Amino acid sequence: MERVMIELSLDGGEKGWKVDLGGSQRAVEDDLCMILLVFVDFWVQIHDFLSGLVLEVMARQFGNFIGTFLDNYMKTMGTGYRGFIRIGVRIDVMGLLKRRKKIILSQNHSLYARFQYK
Repeated sequence: MERVMIELSLDGGEKGWKVDLGGSQRAVEDDLCMILLVFVDFWVQIHDFLSGLVLEVMARQFGNFIGTFLDNYMKTMGTGYRGFIRIGVRIDVMGLLKRRKKIILSQNHSLYARFQYK
């Protein structure tokens, strides 16, 4: 099997691929390792917080805390509180994933919102 793989050649084939890098087209000739693939889009579920906090403003703040906010899944907000909200976030995979965020409601009350990545 390894011998067959070694004998495979790309001579006579295409010289490169067309890769979309932020809207600009360019041919990648030899080294695909030059493309930085450090950002991944995730759907994040936010659990364990009060139903009164289910607002688009809070979803945007959570998204910017985790990474770069992309979108919120409005269906979960429109059909009522189901124990979580779902947002789209672009995350740098070189860093650590955040697991929870403390929310201070008043001087004596606080709670933690828990993140689940999908």
